[in-house]
Amino acid sequence: MPTELPTPKPINPGTEKEPENPGDAAIEEHLKGEPQSDIPSPLPDLVPELIPGVPTVR
Repeated sequence: MPTELPTPKPINPGTEKEPENPGDAAIEEHLKGEPQSDIPSPLPDLVPELIPGVPTVR
């Protein structure tokens, strides 16, 4: 008859912190250093009522 207790299961499975993947950290560093796009928004001040061909809800 075994006297050892079984290892307890985690209370919230899936919430344990996994070891950080070095590849993910490298990708995050690359994204942090990337400048924001200089391309302006294609629809900067579009008013919903002025979309041609789209019926408005009143």
